Amino acid sequence: MSHHRPHAHAIALADHFVATILEEDPELLVSSLDGLEDEEIRQVARRLATFRLALVEALSLQPLDADDDDELDGDDD
Repeated sequence: MSHHRPHAHAIALADHFVATILEEDPELLVSSLDGLEDEEIRQVARRLATFRLALVEALSLQPLDADDDDELDGDDD
């Protein structure tokens, strides 16, 4: 197994987690953007990107089960 595969899986898993949180309860990751100036919105976006990167890095250090791929590939929910 290559180094690329576990990292790619960590990226997919992190994106899945972030998307799920944004769909279910976005205020856990970002505050309301109403009334914010452009620079403040950019700061919120940077913080979200930093969170995603930290999540990818943490997940890439974890032993990931190949069965987790099934959960990310389809929308069976």
